[in-house]
Amino acid sequence: MKHLALFLLALTAAAAPAADVYRPSDGEPEVSARPESTFRIALSVNTALAVGDWKAHPIEGDRTMFGPLVGVELEAGWVLGRLFYGVLGRMSAYDTGGVVGLGEGSGEIEAAHAMSLAALATVGLYLGDGRVRPWVGLGVGVEWMIADEEIEGVVFDFDNVFLPALTVSPAVGLDFGLSENLYVPLRVSYDFSLNQVQGYGDYSGHGQDLVVAAGIGLGL
Repeated sequence: MKHLALFLLALTAAAAPAADVYRPSDGEPEVSARPESTFRIALSVNTALAVGDWKAHPIEGDRTMFGPLVGVELEAGWVLGRLFYGVLGRMSAYDTGGVVGLGEGSGEIEAAHAMSLAALATVGLYLGDGRVRPWVGLGVGVEWMIADEEIEGVVFDFDNVFLPALTVSPAVGLDFGLSENLYVPLRVSYDFSLNQVQGYGDYSGHGQDLVVAAGIGLGL
């Protein structure tokens, strides 16, 4: 019995180093099956600058119907390594004061309003890491343009002039990190809405806007 106990003790001592062979080194990095995904949400203010031929009023081309005002947008999505994707909802407001007072007598324009609503699916790529992260991206979705004019107390809408349109929105931007979870998003995009304008004066064609936005974002 004494010899059996000594034999088992010796066998255990010999097996212990062998078992260590199968343990990963403490300095060996862990291998992840996929990059970590981070959910993020951002609220921004924006201003939309109408560009192209359609922005001018059809009666007096030197007076624009669509000057810039402050709008809002909300973006939510995921970051997967350097790739990000999500959805963007945008409201852009326009200053239409340039058309008020046009016309004469019973045809004088007393008030005017214009606003854009858009819903876009977005995808992009970060070009660097660190606190400041530049990126390029693309949004694709639908834009709805809402506009009207008031003459002698009667409101005339532009439902047959501005149609819901497929919108393509290439964009560039920067995300400035304030902390581990908080960041400031900056974005400049060019919204190109296909065949949005139908018979606005002598112009029918594509709606075009340059949109600049800045806000605050949270990563979870």
